[in-house]
Amino acid sequence: MPFIQIHPQTLDVSVTPRKPTAGVYLPTSRGQLYMELSPLYQRVYFGTIYSLAYERMSPEGRRKKHSLTHPDPWLVALGGIIWEGLLQGMSWDLVKAAARAALAKLQAQGLAPQANPASSEIRSTASKTEIGFTYTTFATDGDEQERFFLGVKRSFERTNEIQRIEATRPEEYERLRQEYLRTHHTSAESLPKPKKRPRIEGRRGTTIKKRTTKSTRRPSKKRGK
Repeated sequence: MPFIQIHPQTLDVSVTPRKPTAGVYLPTSRGQLYMELSPLYQRVYFGTIYSLAYERMSPEGRRKKHSLTHPDPWLVALGGIIWEGLLQGMSWDLVKAAARAALAKLQAQGLAPQANPASSEIRSTASKTEIGFTYTTFATDGDEQERFFLGVKRSFERTNEIQRIEATRPEEYERLRQEYLRTHHTSAESLPKPKKRPRIEGRRGTTIKKRTTKSTRRPSKKRGK
């Protein structure tokens, strides 16, 4: 199965026949992409697409729970390029230009919808690459595409530094995680052991727990005869 690989240094994408061993990569199968649930996928799906969908809902619709169609690999790849560009501190215009260049490359390889999805050639390609037409406008409509780009940017701004690194820099995130564990690790022997409650022997050899708190019940007064 081919994979879409994102190159952080150039903000470019390439399609490889085998699974890469490092970096950010996405399977071209939407089902496999959903099964892996990578951090980047979750940022695009839950952090961006759901927010964009709720923006156009009525107040009544926002109070309901919705289940949206899972995004296609090409859309998650565009989100990854925008995310990494923002993480590098690039200008917004350069980030959008890199995303559009990557989209054109994926369209040329039949992995993203074209501007004219009505042709028979595009229909057969869409069926073969599992392109979901729910998100086709993000690739074919300029206004909707800009809206998606801004949605990824807002999702990026809502996260902290570690979450931003986790999405597109898995090796760096793992290094930071291991460093954190070494710094904050506490051995089990150094932890205070819990105190055991005292026990006393009851009648007939049974063991009962000793009461450690005083009873709040007042003693009854003896009535006179």
